[in-house]
Amino acid sequence: MTITIDASNLIRPFGAPVQDTLKNQGVRLIPFDFSYGNYTGLLDPIKKAGGIHFPYRPSITESNRARYAITELTHTNEGSAVYGGKETARINLGGGTWVADTVETGKYMMAVLHFFRSVTLMDYGNGHTGRPPTPCWFYAYEPYGYNGVPVLIESADISFPQDVEYMDIQLGGETLVLPRVFKIDSISLIVQHSFRYWLEEFSLDDFRSGVLLKRGVMQ
Repeated sequence: MTITIDASNLIRPFGAPVQDTLKNQGVRLIPFDFSYGNYTGLLDPIKKAGGIHFPYRPSITESNRARYAITELTHTNEGSAVYGGKETARINLGGGTWVADTVETGKYMMAVLHFFRSVTLMDYGNGHTGRPPTPCWFYAYEPYGYNGVPVLIESADISFPQDVEYMDIQLGGETLVLPRVFKIDSISLIVQHSFRYWLEEFSLDDFRSGVLLKRGVMQ
């Protein structure tokens, strides 16, 4: 069985350095904790590249819901809807695909896989702080799409396609055997702005005009 990748969605040309792709308008996640997090070993390629870059454009689904309470009125045909607030927005990324076409991209693919395995864990254990998982900045189609939107990674569903070729890479003095393709079928993101933002910075007029979109606001 041959895995066929649709090159029309390709952002990074085959063989191009991963670092170069983060300079364009591609879809990417940048962890908050680059300045103090432990991005060594398997995660070192992510540190060097400056984040998680999607070489193929994933599908993006955004969910926004208002919350209304319905007051039922006696002897009427319709109740009264009272606005109660807005539910926390969610973003779902689908069809994320990474292809190892060089040794460098193979190491980066392994780093991406390990990142999504570890990003839902807290800093727990003897002598540790109990720090929760790091938030990320989400970028796609900026400045008016998603321009550094603060998000929490809620889940990531990883799959390895059947019958793909393998490649050997050297990492830390060890030989790793990797499939040339792996996919993250679904990534669920929770949009999470700070309380300070809502109290001191948010303006509905600025949001409607697009001013806040350039500052990483999606709500």
